[in-house]
Amino acid sequence: MHGATYRAFPEPAALTNVSPDFPERVVGNRRNARYLGAVAAAFCDADEAFLRAGPFEEVEAWLRAINGIGEWSAAVVLVRGLGRLERIPLAGANLAEVAARRYSADGQEVLREAAVRYGVWVGYWAHNFRVAG
Repeated sequence: MHGATYRAFPEPAALTNVSPDFPERVVGNRRNARYLGAVAAAFCDADEAFLRAGPFEEVEAWLRAINGIGEWSAAVVLVRGLGRLERIPLAGANLAEVAARRYSADGQEVLREAAVRYGVWVGYWAHNFRVAG
């Protein structure tokens, strides 16, 4: 805009070099500000090649080890941040409930069958299935 580039979210290093009260003022919550700081610090030293192409379980474990990153947040980062769709992101989506309604079957069984049928593409199926809901 007007010759300047604006980013939707700053680089992690930029968040580690701000005044201590800045994250809390922006986020409006002390605990979430601490979590934001932990995430920024972790991503400053992150190996992007590992995050994008490393073993899924290891990348997920790395994310979950960051203070403030739980199952749902890790799933969001994996899918939306890293484009990792080779697993079904179940967190917070009630995907099994949607599958049970849609297929009139056990939702967990539907998800297991989809994982086998779609293999490394199962995340794409899950995303589109969730959107179609």
